[in-house]
Formats: sequence, structure tokens, C-alpha cells
Amino acid sequence: MKRRALAALTAILPLWAVACGPENVTLDRVRGEIEYGILNVYGVLTHDCPMAVGVQLHLTVTDGSGNIVDVRDQWPASIRNIPPNKPYSFALFANGSGKKLRFAVEANDVRVWKGR
Repeated sequence: MKRRALAALTAILPLWAVACGPENVTLDRVRGEIEYGILNVYGVLTHDCPMAVGVQLHLTVTDGSGNIVDVRDQWPASIRNIPPNKPYSFALFANGSGKKLRFAVEANDVRVWKGR
């Protein structure tokens, strides 16, 4: 049944739409700093999708005890598509109040913005 559903989906959507997802996104040089109670997270993302896509990043901030302090889903390029295999510098922002904060960033979604 799953194969039929996938076959039906690939018949409707272009192959790149099925073959491209968050697993095609790579994050490099990710670092964070707290300034005026705001956690600023910077890094560079690239993707190897066959065409330009928008990438959503998921940011989770925890305190020293592992409690979640803030969670954000952000589109760093807004509604612009990022070309494949081209580095794109990003900046994310979250609540940075507290001590011993830790954060994790991961690709959450990939989307093609029409007309962009």
C-alpha cells in the first residue's frame, strides 16, 4: 500500500519535490551568543536539492537542567528560495535569558516558493 501511495504521489508531483527534504540541508559553523537577553545563533546552510528551495530551521533552547526555554521555527531566507549548493549565511533569534543555555538547530522543512 505504501508503494502505491508513493507511486501516486510521484505521478502528481515532480521528482525533485519528493526527493528533497530537510535531510538534504547541511548546517555549518553554527555558533551562538547572548546579547541583551537575546540568543543570536549564526551559521551557514547549504542544500543539495535539484533546484532552489526555501529552508525552515528549528531552534530549541534549553537551560542547564535541560528544561526548554524557547523553541522557534524560522525561515531564514524569508520567502526567497536558496540556490542549490550555494552557502547561505543565516541568523536566528530566541529568548536568551538564563545561565548555561544550550541550543540545537536543525532543518525542519523545505519548500519551493513560487515566483521567487
